[in-house]
Amino acid sequence: MKDLQQNQGDDYQWSFFISDELEINPPYISAENGGTKPIINDEGVSLTEPVLVNFDKLLMSSSLHTGSSFLYDKVNDIDVEHQNINLWNYTNTPLGFWIVKEDKEKGVPDGYPDYTQIEIRHSMFFDSESYRTQLGSGINDIYQNCFLPCEGPNCEGSPSCCNGEATSGPSCN
Repeated sequence: MKDLQQNQGDDYQWSFFISDELEINPPYISAENGGTKPIINDEGVSLTEPVLVNFDKLLMSSSLHTGSSFLYDKVNDIDVEHQNINLWNYTNTPLGFWIVKEDKEKGVPDGYPDYTQIEIRHSMFFDSESYRTQLGSGINDIYQNCFLPCEGPNCEGSPSCCNGEATSGPSCN
């Protein structure tokens, strides 16, 4: 019995590949992969369909949550708040929402996903209210590059984009 146990060790073999190339490009919302739905200021939007956001690359699952995250800035010795994914209406009526992520392939399927689609599912919207979706710099790709919310499909912010238009202010408020 002892000889049998000695031959049953941890002998699983596996391999992985690394490179000396750094991936430092931030993720962005990709119009080529479907952009966002519904489109900003679209009319006749379903009150129950989720908000869809398609990125150009794979995103880190742990960064796709509601609220915000604090990261320490050691240069300035302060904690900096980074927004994640949020949805609210302008009248502050309570709204339930949650995040679903799906990694997708584009082109000819090869078994390896190429980009991430986020679904922001929610309780039923009220038809007489306006809603706002926020995707913040707390969102990271799989290489830990932060999403830059100041730019989007068809908008290069200076420094921000609000409702698809470049704006000189730091936010839409």
